[in-house]
Amino acid sequence: FDTLCYRAKEIIFNVLENSELCEKLHQLKLHKKLSTLSPIEQIFFVAFSAFSLFENECNFHFKVQKEILVDNKKYIADFYVDRATYKDFEIDLKNPIIIELDGFDYHSNKEQMNYDYEREQDLQLAGYKIMRFTGSQIFNNPCECVMKVYKYVLDTTIKEKRD
Repeated sequence: FDTLCYRAKEIIFNVLENSELCEKLHQLKLHKKLSTLSPIEQIFFVAFSAFSLFENECNFHFKVQKEILVDNKKYIADFYVDRATYKDFEIDLKNPIIIELDGFDYHSNKEQMNYDYEREQDLQLAGYKIMRFTGSQIFNNPCECVMKVYKYVLDTTIKEKRD
C-alpha cells in the first residue's frame, strides 16, 4: 500500500468511506507488480479492481504488463483482457483487448509516438483491440475510463454470446 501513488490511495479511501463497500474491499488484492507500475497505471489498476468488486453481471479477467509476441517483436501491454464472465458464461474474447495508458512524459516525443503507432498497427493486424487513455484522463476521471472498458467488453461479450 505504501508504494501506491496518492491518487490510487485516494480511490481506495473513497471506497472505504462507504461502510457497505468495506465488506467487499477485502476482495481487492493488490497485485505483486503494482509497486513497479507508473502512477497512472496504479490509478487505473486500483479503479479497475475496485469497480470489478461491485459489477455483478459482467466481470473480466485482466493481466498486468502482459508480454505479447507479434512477428518476432515483443511488446508489453499495460493491461490485457482476453476473457470475460457474463452472468454464468465464461467467454474467451475473439479479439483480446489491450489497454494502453499514455503519460505525457513518455509518450510526447516524436520517436516514441512513431514507435507507439507502429506498435499499435502491428497489434491490430494481429487481431488485438487497442483502447488508449491519456494520463490526464486516468488521473482526472479513472472511473470513466474503467466504465468505457467495461462497456466495450460487455458489448463484445453480449455480441459473442449471441454468435
